[in-house]
Amino acid sequence: MPIEPVRDGARTQVTATLAERPAETRLGAKGQDDAEDNAPDAPARGGTELAGSLGARLEPLTPALSSRLGTPFGAGGVVVAAVTPTSDFAEKGVRRGDVIRTIDQHPVSSIAAVATAVAAATKAGRTTVLLLVERDGQSAYLGARLGSRREAP
Repeated sequence: MPIEPVRDGARTQVTATLAERPAETRLGAKGQDDAEDNAPDAPARGGTELAGSLGARLEPLTPALSSRLGTPFGAGGVVVAAVTPTSDFAEKGVRRGDVIRTIDQHPVSSIAAVATAVAAATKAGRTTVLLLVERDGQSAYLGARLGSRREAP
């Protein structure tokens, strides 16, 4: 379906494909377990903690990690290494191995770029950011609350 959004005052044409959302079991929305931590396509433990702002620990997207995840390296992005179970990210179904390509429609290719984008949103008084997240070759936009945690059940 063709769509004509206006960005920075200019009309552009994009084609949107509508699809059914995958089942919750496929999304892994209810937390992380040891089996997933040991999955061959999962990023290594480590990374930079951004739990206070996004609710995740992130890693740079390296060529080796890109190959393991089956995602293009040259497209930029950072990899979700872990998700805080009580975060908005967890509630939205973000999981280990997802690749964040953009924040607020600006490409991110490093942890520093993510931190800068989050700081800019916070400084502007915004409580959410728009992320372009990729998983298994599929991309989706996701609104994420900054610095929010839901109560554990």
